[in-house]
Amino acid sequence: NIIDMKKSILSILFAVIAHACYAQIPLTFTKTSNIQGTKEELHKSAQQFFLVAFDSYEDVVNCEDSIIVEGKGSMLFNPVVLYASILGNINYIGRTVIKNGSITFTMTDFTHVPMKKAAFNNTMGVLVAELPKNLSDIGISGANRKSCYKYYYKVGVIECKQKFDTTFEKLAGVVFK
Repeated sequence: NIIDMKKSILSILFAVIAHACYAQIPLTFTKTSNIQGTKEELHKSAQQFFLVAFDSYEDVVNCEDSIIVEGKGSMLFNPVVLYASILGNINYIGRTVIKNGSITFTMTDFTHVPMKKAAFNNTMGVLVAELPKNLSDIGISGANRKSCYKYYYKVGVIECKQKFDTTFEKLAGVVFK
């Protein structure tokens, strides 16, 4: 039966895609807080926060039960001298999901952008949630690049978590006052 064959092929295709993407789950931090206030009040406060804390922001979704505000930000990634070739920025996305009585804040898609080109591909790309055993699974190859990515992962996860914590504290100061 042609329909069953198409379903089988699609199932196999989705399984292959899911397996390929498994090793590439981006690093993500999320925190939810229950707070007093209507969706509209919290939305106005979140917009004020994003205006100050992010390079750009926009209301992504405004539906009956929630509002999503999303912004793009950047932080300096300043490695030790040994890894100076990956000096650059880590760009990221911040997102709030606002409902009556709660707000969820997420930071994700931490992506390295070098300040200068090096003799090798020194763009480290997206910081993944878990470092795979084989870095080629996430497109990292070559001795220099592998060494730099391992350093980027080791230090970047800590720095991104610190950035998330301080950004959430600032959000709390504006929205939860």
